Amino acid sequence: MIDFRAADLQRLLAPLEAEGLQVDEKIDDQSHGRFGWITDPEAHRIELWEAPRRDERRYRTSTSAVAVFVFPFASVAVSV
Repeated sequence: MIDFRAADLQRLLAPLEAEGLQVDEKIDDQSHGRFGWITDPEAHRIELWEAPRRDERRYRTSTSAVAVFVFPFASVAVSV
């Protein structure tokens, strides 16, 4: 499984759900971060990961990126 990193998992899930993606209600809080899941229209499960705040500098990169999710019915651009 591929994890997509999210700066703020809760903030990322809301617009994805509003666009019609299936969003799991459970957010799994672990010592190594928070995990959430979405399912695309073709039933692919996608895992989203938010690094723990105490390790934020460890996972930070010097550049920013934008992830664009494109689905047959919508596209969502999310700054990560």
